[in-house]
Amino acid sequence: MAGSALDTELPARLLKRLQAIGTPSVCDAIEVAQGRRGFSDYTRGTMISSDL
Repeated sequence: MAGSALDTELPARLLKRLQAIGTPSVCDAIEVAQGRRGFSDYTRGTMISSDL
């Protein structure tokens, strides 16, 4: 997808900081920045464990 956000490289300094933070914290920060929940089905669904 040319021109999409996926084609944008993160500055090395920002990438290093993001790698030091857990995924749930990053997701929470995105939701705060957007002013709404964006992952409600992901975080509110029933968790099912797997032995895989």
